[in-house]
Amino acid sequence: MISRFKKSSKICSLFYRNYESSSSNSPGVFTSVLNENDEDLENLRTDDTITEIKNTFDIKRWPYYIENGLQKVYPYNFKHSTYCKGRWVNRTLIDVYSNDFSLFPKEEIERRISTGILKVNGKIVNYDYKLKHSDALSSEVHRHELPILACAIEVIFEDDDVLVINKPASMPVHPCGLYRYNSAIFVAEHQLKLEILHVIHRLDRLTSGVIMFAKNRKKSQELHEDMKLGSIKKEYLCRVEGEFPDGVVVCNKPLKHMHYKVGIALVNPTGKMSITEFQKLSFNGNYAFGPEKGKHGVFHKNVDELMQDLINKHLKEWYMYDINENDHQAEIDANLKKLLSSMNSYSMNKDLLDTVYKKDPSRLAFLKDCYFCLHDFQDPRPSNLFMFLHSYKYKTDKWEYQTEIPIWASDNWDVM
Repeated sequence: MISRFKKSSKICSLFYRNYESSSSNSPGVFTSVLNENDEDLENLRTDDTITEIKNTFDIKRWPYYIENGLQKVYPYNFKHSTYCKGRWVNRTLIDVYSNDFSLFPKEEIERRISTGILKVNGKIVNYDYKLKHSDALSSEVHRHELPILACAIEVIFEDDDVLVINKPASMPVHPCGLYRYNSAIFVAEHQLKLEILHVIHRLDRLTSGVIMFAKNRKKSQELHEDMKLGSIKKEYLCRVEGEFPDGVVVCNKPLKHMHYKVGIALVNPTGKMSITEFQKLSFNGNYAFGPEKGKHGVFHKNVDELMQDLINKHLKEWYMYDINENDHQAEIDANLKKLLSSMNSYSMNKDLLDTVYKKDPSRLAFLKDCYFCLHDFQDPRPSNLFMFLHSYKYKTDKWEYQTEIPIWASDNWDVM
């Protein structure tokens, strides 16, 4: 049963360790995910990405600039082509692009289909065209990527085969949706001047912490095998409302993924066996977001409501809506801004800010047929970029990688 504490709005730091069964492939491994969630992986830079035909883009110079503490990407033309996924077969083109993608509203998708910007097998088709196996879908877009927190990539370990970084919150691991250059793999390649990296596993966009990349196909296959066999142990830190019980709490239940884009898993008898140990690290006894926390929402929610909360947190197109900020939300964002400014990991070298990251207005081209050029989108609030969840340690019998403990997980931190 999933529930939230009704009376207590105090905060404690939790540590949890996860051991996944080796009876089936890990959700983070391409051989498993490509069949079930490949719209998120279709641009992954790996030889295992068999669904991608060819993607081209015209940006050849340094793609980034910094504005208002955010790393932004200059708009660029992007051509994307992919084969029809299995779950799209017999569905209409308008249905797939309206429900499986969230880049444009339905009216804009209809315009793109009718004008031939979006084609099937190189031809203009009707909205109600039913997709078939082996159909090739292609489209062009003047891509405007979403901003992320401006920060330097922290390297935990690097040799000829592996790169391990402390991924900042706000950036996805790999290209997806309106993120490409602002994904961890591209940012690492640009900042560290590396060649093509191979994604080994994923973290949610808002989650920070340990991420491993392989530098060659051999090491990629080796680490993927470790993932599939369940030999990699993962340890996370999180901050929650309420006082968690003392001692070790073990969840030894089969988990089934209910929403792959966000990574929501629930206890389900048809799921995959997983063992997770939870242990309280500290409890500061302070209120979470001030004395009026209890006035701004219902604390007892059913599973569907909690799932929708998580989906909205990760996927809501905040950039398409006007800011409707109440006092409670303003307090949360003010505290998060204070937190981020106190963390060295969310900062950039001033010399870089004045040179390579300096905004060049001449590169902000306006195209009259571009949906994003024709609309003004807001910058994200701190709460759109951060959550109290951190990938602290990944280890096997052969190696171990870990980060420092974030300031918000320390015993004496009481900003929120």
